[in-house]
Amino acid sequence: MVSNRGTKVFPVAGAVPSCVDHWRCRYVLRDPAGTVDDRAVIELLGRVGAAFRWMHVEKLEEHDGKAAYTKAQGED
Repeated sequence: MVSNRGTKVFPVAGAVPSCVDHWRCRYVLRDPAGTVDDRAVIELLGRVGAAFRWMHVEKLEEHDGKAAYTKAQGED
């Protein structure tokens, strides 16, 4: 998912808002039995960094199957 100013812009689900030059990408592991370790995150950052400049990383958590973070407008 890619968002800009708190609104999901990719994948496109409707009207695209007026965007600024600051994007947020959220990568989600869809396998409920899977886990992500720091090595996998670093590998992903290496792949992203080969094409784009990145500046901040947060590892988000769920508690009892519920997101412990705020989702972007339009994010599933």
